[in-house]
Amino acid sequence: PTNRRGALMPLSDFGSVAFTHAWARKNGVEVSAAEAGATPITMINARGEPIATPSILVNDGTAFAITRTENPAVVSGGSRRRGGF
Repeated sequence: PTNRRGALMPLSDFGSVAFTHAWARKNGVEVSAAEAGATPITMINARGEPIATPSILVNDGTAFAITRTENPAVVSGGSRRRGGF
């Protein structure tokens, strides 16, 4: 997540969140997330460490969970650009 200026915002420690009845509408027909071709995406920080990881699709491709890791979302330190261009 970013703010209006494009700066990264911290990601809360939400634990694990379950999503059920995941579906999409494809050509006017309701299909499961799996039938729609859903693929898992892991959110990473600037170090390439995972910060939010999805589970596999379950229940015939209609349910999954996202779990927050202990890795920091925004990595402090390092070089920051200051001033002009």
